[in-house]
Amino acid sequence: MEESTPPPIAAHAQSKTGSRWHKTLGIIAIVFGALGCAQAAIAPFSLIITKNQMEKFVAQGSDQMSVDAYLEQLSTISIQGSIAAAVLGIALLSGGIMLLKRKPKASILLQIWAVAKMLVGSYTTYASMSLTKLQMSIMTSSGALGDDGGATLNQFTAVAVKVGAVVGLIWLAALPIFLLIWLNRAKIKEDIRSW
Repeated sequence: MEESTPPPIAAHAQSKTGSRWHKTLGIIAIVFGALGCAQAAIAPFSLIITKNQMEKFVAQGSDQMSVDAYLEQLSTISIQGSIAAAVLGIALLSGGIMLLKRKPKASILLQIWAVAKMLVGSYTTYASMSLTKLQMSIMTSSGALGDDGGATLNQFTAVAVKVGAVVGLIWLAALPIFLLIWLNRAKIKEDIRSW
């Protein structure tokens, strides 16, 4: 009996059954996209809680004008952040769904999302740093912490805000940088072209 070899499998047919990265990455994008949308929905509630906390500091002796300025800046940043989180969340969610369906445009959408996420996130982190400093000065001016407690808190906060910003930026950039690198690999580009 003669041994026969099976016919060669076309490259595009092989990639449809062998390649699974799009499923894993698609699910990750969907989860983080949904979390981004949830963040946008929750932000207005955190603003209400912060307003209530600031009223307590005014009652303890903080300057009303400083509190009003803080709340105005916080409100602006919160609204901008909510809109940005919603848009970015929807884009990431859509990119994840498109990736699961093997739509070549998913790569473009996810790369646009990655760049936008890093730009918006950097701006938000910078704005939050200055807001946190203002919040700490309001807290220490209320007298609730005492003179020594306020000075110690200011020193600690100055360091914590900087460390938090660096860690926040690293966390913020992790998925976007990964996506930019992954989606621009030659093998992945070739796989996407076969869809």
